Amino acid sequence: MPLLVQKLAASDFYPKLFEATFGTPEITSERIVKALGQFLRSLITFRSRFDKAYLDMDSSVTPDPALVLTAQELRGAELFLGTPVSTPLTCVA
Repeated sequence: MPLLVQKLAASDFYPKLFEATFGTPEITSERIVKALGQFLRSLITFRSRFDKAYLDMDSSVTPDPALVLTAQELRGAELFLGTPVSTPLTCVA
């Protein structure tokens, strides 16, 4: 993180963005974390293949993920969800 702070602070571009966002051009690890967190919260997917395989709650029939996702995508889903794709998923909201 210290190297990232140094690199961003040394650029012409990022101090201006940090000043516009935070009121001063100071770049700190805390500000980087806040900026990245806000960016990640702004990302929205719509009808991605993952959504179709796992999150289509409007459908009365949940498709078999193996028919929607590639083998690599299935492995990524297993790593992300922490469960084999053959295990039924339930909402834990």
